[in-house]
Amino acid sequence: MVNQSLREIVERALRETMENMAFFEVLHQDVEFDRNQDLVESHLSVTEPAIGSVTLFCQRSMAGMLVDELYGGTIEINDAVINDTLNELANTLAGQLIRLIRTDMVFSLGLPVCSVGPFSDLPEDALSFDVQNMPFAVYLDADFVRWADS
Repeated sequence: MVNQSLREIVERALRETMENMAFFEVLHQDVEFDRNQDLVESHLSVTEPAIGSVTLFCQRSMAGMLVDELYGGTIEINDAVINDTLNELANTLAGQLIRLIRTDMVFSLGLPVCSVGPFSDLPEDALSFDVQNMPFAVYLDADFVRWADS
């Protein structure tokens, strides 16, 4: 279970990442995912030290908006571009999270794995946000939460 302090750190990291990458506003409120839309998921492990993983979730339409903003509408939106974009977002967000939790820590990230597919339920402890009036969720696995709380 993510405590309030860690939730605030995740929100700050997401806000800074989204504002710096795409000028997107992040609000601390839940927005329901549309179960009729494909879900995009990017999973990234912190490998050195092995402290757990971070997973991002958004709807395909949100991922398309992000791609459109980052590339100024000059690139065709397809699954490969969405994967690359969400994986870069996962890298940036995970790095920002770690720096906010432990400012002096040296770390290495694994290769993110992204998938686009039919909607499935999010993990129960996923943290939900409103990004540009679209649902966005961040899930920290139990190992990452334990490390952050230590």
